[in-house]
Amino acid sequence: MRNLLIFVVLFIGIVGGIVYLGRGQNSSSGPSVNGTQQQVGSIPEVTDTDHFVGNPNANVVIVEYSDFQCPGCKSAYPVVKELIVNNIEKVKFVYRHFPLTTIHKHAESAAYASEAAAKQGKFWEMHDKLFDNQDQWSKSKDPVVHYLNYAADLQLNLDQFSTDMENQEVKDKVARDLESALAANLPGTPSLFVNGGKYDLNTGIAPLQGLIDQLAGEDTSVATESGQPN
Repeated sequence: MRNLLIFVVLFIGIVGGIVYLGRGQNSSSGPSVNGTQQQVGSIPEVTDTDHFVGNPNANVVIVEYSDFQCPGCKSAYPVVKELIVNNIEKVKFVYRHFPLTTIHKHAESAAYASEAAAKQGKFWEMHDKLFDNQDQWSKSKDPVVHYLNYAADLQLNLDQFSTDMENQEVKDKVARDLESALAANLPGTPSLFVNGGKYDLNTGIAPLQGLIDQLAGEDTSVATESGQPN
């Protein structure tokens, strides 16, 4: 009997240790106060200052909080992009910045690069460049050199692009997105919201497609895009 009790105690200790380590290494674990997991709160409504693609009058609004330097965001990027393309008339997809600067030192500057490109109407094109080339600029000592190369590829005015990267309006836009993510206690990136409700990415994309179809209802209006994935 004593041996059985010892085994049970050891087993619980081992499992508890594994769970603790798993939580400590999982970048998507939620913020906590005094060891208590915090609930995800609400996010601000979509406004004209948000970057979106798809149908502006869609019944389904998906908001993604993302970090251009986050490996998980890069992995999700092609899947989410395909989902948007396949539902371009059903969905209004919004991108918001959540640069995790404590672990991704270039995330903030990459966000500024996308906003500088937005000043010349190329937010989504720079968005794709940053994710497609994440392994390149994220490991660089001077990522701005890479941003300028991407801007040149997109035929942007480079002088304006460089100036806009330091523009206070650009920095304020990124800061507002970040503040809204922190206020909502978002657990990490990527974080998806569907019509204001947090979507659990661990459930996969297939259920999300079903949810989109359900929420879209009879919404068959023609899409007009504010930028569209290629």
